[in-house]
Amino acid sequence: MDNPFWKYLSSNKNSDEKELITIIKQVPIFENLPNKTLKDVAKIVYRRQYEEGEIIFHKGDPGLGMYIIISGKVDIVEDKEGEIIRKYATLEANDFLGEMALLDEKERSATAIVKEECDALGFFRPDLMELLRKKPKTGNIILYNLARVIGERLRQTNAELIQLEKKIENG
Repeated sequence: MDNPFWKYLSSNKNSDEKELITIIKQVPIFENLPNKTLKDVAKIVYRRQYEEGEIIFHKGDPGLGMYIIISGKVDIVEDKEGEIIRKYATLEANDFLGEMALLDEKERSATAIVKEECDALGFFRPDLMELLRKKPKTGNIILYNLARVIGERLRQTNAELIQLEKKIENG
């Protein structure tokens, strides 16, 4: 990922690596990975600071990867011509967003706007694909965890839809 806004972290000192591992292991997608493997993941994440009001990605942008919030807040919204139409969620430290982009490069389904100054890690699809090629066992654990997280979110969405339908039926 050659982007001057992102800081490649593989050359950081051991204390930075320990901090990254602590952050990464709290994300469900990286659960059940041994410390040695977490060190491999820490070498391929990128760190970036965002200012309040900055856009992480727009609805319709190609999905390149996921983001892990270290600090700050991010609103997930639907917007039209810069105007927020609907707010879906506010994410905070240890939350993550954009994980579907690890599976495909489809367009983003919402816009992510920084609500409070934000420090984030980026984990990008090309790096995951390279990890799958070089270390298939590790890559498969991450993909399994990703499928589990997406399944949980889908179940939660289905439950919310059923509740909404019942609420509409009952007036």
